[in-house]
Amino acid sequence: MAEGAGTELPPFHIVELNEVRRITARRMSESVRTIPQFSVSVESDAGSLMRTLEEVRTKGGESIPRVSLTALWVYLVGQVLPRHPLANARFDGERVLLFETVNLAVAVATPRGLVAPVIHAAERLTLSEAARQLEEAAGRAREGKLTPGDVSGATFTLSNLGMFGVGSFVPLVNPPQSAILGVGMVRTASLGLLKGDTRPVQTVTLTLAADHRVMDGADAARFLGDLKSAIEGCSLEQIRL
Repeated sequence: MAEGAGTELPPFHIVELNEVRRITARRMSESVRTIPQFSVSVESDAGSLMRTLEEVRTKGGESIPRVSLTALWVYLVGQVLPRHPLANARFDGERVLLFETVNLAVAVATPRGLVAPVIHAAERLTLSEAARQLEEAAGRAREGKLTPGDVSGATFTLSNLGMFGVGSFVPLVNPPQSAILGVGMVRTASLGLLKGDTRPVQTVTLTLAADHRVMDGADAARFLGDLKSAIEGCSLEQIRL
């Protein structure tokens, strides 16, 4: 017998959805219902990335704001994404729109629910500009002060759950975008060497979920491969501060 058909529910209380959660529920239902999605994951050596982040924080000086790891992800994705236009696109009926700028939505957890303020023209930003814009947008999000311009025009979404201790996850594509990147935590693993020795390495798992009407597995793999190369080749000399 189905629950509720003549059965008594255990004690419960009702939580009404606020506007943010209603919008999220509607968009995620639309995502599952209308988008044929697939995902591809890759694991990257994050040692150079973390060393560079520490160098930026210690050598940047007063002109460089406090740079979070998420800000560095915003910067790197902004640099890599223009080389993969199908990931920075949307399906529009019988055609695909390829965007000429990267408007990067960044998922932010707030007391009112998950919101995604947009960092506009991310490909043009220096790391310090990306960090400052992200900090300001995240602050407005947590205070419930986002404007329509803060959450409109996104062409790609970044969701970083690493700060919550999540190793990897598969995000849902945020319609009408063609792809979303899920970033897990940077964790330490043991690398096997000759003669049975091991050494610790820092790794991170990246997962791209994509609209199969726009991208195929090879497209996703090429994007992740370029992002992996950017992570593993990350250095202070290659970053525009």
